[in-house]
Parts: sequence; C-alpha cells; structure tokens
Amino acid sequence: LEVKTEKENVVGSRLIGKWKTHAAISERLQGNAGREETVVFLEDKTVAAKVPDRYAEALKQKPVYLAGMMTRNGKAHPFILTEYNGNPYVFFFRAKDGDPMGDGESFNLVIAPAKDKGKDLLFLGGDFNNQPFSAFERVE
Repeated sequence: LEVKTEKENVVGSRLIGKWKTHAAISERLQGNAGREETVVFLEDKTVAAKVPDRYAEALKQKPVYLAGMMTRNGKAHPFILTEYNGNPYVFFFRAKDGDPMGDGESFNLVIAPAKDKGKDLLFLGGDFNNQPFSAFERVE
C-alpha cells in the first residue's frame, strides 16, 4: 500500500496531533459521560508498506490518505486512514502471536474543522454505522 496525500481530504489533512475527550459532546452522543481518553496520531508513511499481505490484499483498491502511529489507551498502534462505504475509516493493527501487526481492527471517524485549527473536533465511532461516536478536542 502507498500513501497518496490529498490536501483536500479533511480528515487526512487535520488528524495528526493529540486529542482528548470532549465530555459534554460525548455524553450527548453516547447517553453517558464515558471515560476520559487521550488519542495521539503521528504520521509515518512507511507504515502503509508494512501492512501484512492478508490485509493489504483487501485494502489495495482503497486510497490510503495517511499512515502512522496511533496511541490510544496508552498503547501505540500502526494505522492507515482510508475510506469504507464512503466514510473516513481507520484500520489499525495490534500485536498478536509475536507479530506487531497481527490483528487488524477499524473504526469510523470524522473531523469537524474549526476556523482556528486548535478548535477542531474529532469524532471516533465504531466499526459500523449503528454505534455512537465519541467526541475529542485538540490538545495544544
């Protein structure tokens, strides 16, 4: 897989950075306050070329807008940003049986850009469209 940066891709052009839970919006979306969480996205285009063949085969027809490392719940995971069913989508990888990219997981996401980039909002969902999203704000 190869990253094809697209400056007009809202999520791909604004995802990099540190984000923390926006409690009030997350509670509105999920029906409860949930837990406080921090998510960090760092760019590393070389991750795309390291995606295991069993996943790359399924993803080869999809554009890859961004690749790198995502730290969530204190654990770092390689990720790629693509699309699925027309939605921005992150595929990330967890270690399994000694392979750092042995288990693939995914989720929907959206960014609402603000006039001031520092006030952007990030919304992370589940694998499917019937799962509520959590809201995050940038940490500067």
